[in-house]
Amino acid sequence: MKKIIALMLAFTISLCFVGCGANDSEDSDITGPSNIAVGIQSTRNCASIAIDSALEAELEDALLENGSQVQIYEIDGDSYRINQDEIKSDYKSGLSKNNRQTQCDNIINRINKIISSDAVPVTPEVDILGGLTTLTNAVNSMSYSNSNAKQILLVSNMLSTSGVINFAESSIYIDLEDYANFVSKEMPDMAGISVTFFIADADDDQQEIPNSDKERLKSFYQAIINGAGGSVKFAEQTSSNGEVDKSSWPAVTTVDIRNSTYSGEVLDVTLEESVLFKSDSTEWIDEQAAEDTLSSLVDAINDSDDEVVVAGSTATTSSSEERHIEFSLQRANKVKDMLIDLGADSSKLIAIGIGKSYERYRVPDSGQYANETNHSKNRCVFITSASSDKGKYFLDVAKKFSVNGI
Repeated sequence: MKKIIALMLAFTISLCFVGCGANDSEDSDITGPSNIAVGIQSTRNCASIAIDSALEAELEDALLENGSQVQIYEIDGDSYRINQDEIKSDYKSGLSKNNRQTQCDNIINRINKIISSDAVPVTPEVDILGGLTTLTNAVNSMSYSNSNAKQILLVSNMLSTSGVINFAESSIYIDLEDYANFVSKEMPDMAGISVTFFIADADDDQQEIPNSDKERLKSFYQAIINGAGGSVKFAEQTSSNGEVDKSSWPAVTTVDIRNSTYSGEVLDVTLEESVLFKSDSTEWIDEQAAEDTLSSLVDAINDSDDEVVVAGSTATTSSSEERHIEFSLQRANKVKDMLIDLGADSSKLIAIGIGKSYERYRVPDSGQYANETNHSKNRCVFITSASSDKGKYFLDVAKKFSVNGI
């Protein structure tokens, strides 16, 4: 299928410029050419990009140099090259600075058109490590002019859902340091490659990533790229204002995002143990701080037409399943009682214990993932609308245990 698409997109762009000289000739500036691979995550879960922003500026810096070559790839579940042409900056000696800028602009316009029309996903999901591997192999195999510089420009929302990095299964809240050490070993040699990672917004059903989680993911990808021998810098990529019809595009599994505060939209908040409770206890760490945290949810609960699930969760330990359920229910009731004391409508609150007996929305914390960082993420209380997918799932889990009384 990809070969057919590639053939349909194939055309030849050979830009070898022969402009005449001028008094503002600046041959001394024509240095530092690069072999460049551009990766665009154009998928359902990633906002369409405004090309005339950060990416264009980076391309211009490179393409104003003489002897740069560009290849463009779609980053979906199985990345593929979307231009089979040759895109090169090849300026004749003596070309004026103004003419060189004009011809560089022409190249970028060509690239913009290719990305706008041809960067379309074919394979479901998003494999960012697979995409990085493809881009790395591309710049390592390119050889144009006397260029030794290698650049990767990657536009992505960082939410990989397939391949070695699968946040739809493993969660973005696992111990990312250990994960990065493992993943970097799967990468080809990136020595001498500089990566610019443009962070795109989420789209479709994918919830936006909070800034704190973005920073964790940036550190994660930096560790992978550095571990493979490359260097990386990050930039924010502006989203396009135009509407893109993605209805026929392949599916991408949503990645669970935890919010520690109410966003003003869907009631879906996750409160970790460190915010509320002393370790292995139902005693508040700081009762006033707990009140401040929970009071922000009272109006949202009372204004909602929906019931609200308060679900206690525990880390995986050797204790019995029943003990996990009972303890997590005690914590859930503690949170429920404080919410009622703060003015929440008691008839809308459903306290349940789900312990360690659920898989979705949980951070893996057993087997190879058994460490304190991952355990701590599961010592939490979820507060979510009962009619949401998450709320329905937690209630279904809770019904298996009579102690929950539902």
